Amino acid sequence: MMKTRKPSPPLAKECGTLKPVEPCPRKEVRRLLAEVRQADRQVKSGHYIKNEDMKAWLLSWGTDHELLVPKCACGSSEF
Repeated sequence: MMKTRKPSPPLAKECGTLKPVEPCPRKEVRRLLAEVRQADRQVKSGHYIKNEDMKAWLLSWGTDHELLVPKCACGSSEF
């Protein structure tokens, strides 16, 4: 009887070398997908911080004129 070989794991190119890619556990994939779906719902309902507001706030860190935490695009101060 002929033995079948297990397929090799996919390879990832990293710093010019190829190394096997470990499969991601299903539980982790489900968790990540749930977080992406939740974030998508929040953005669609207007709960996000505008990029320009976030950038200005971050760039103000460590200066003499630090800005307050930016507000949600919906107007709420809590996210």
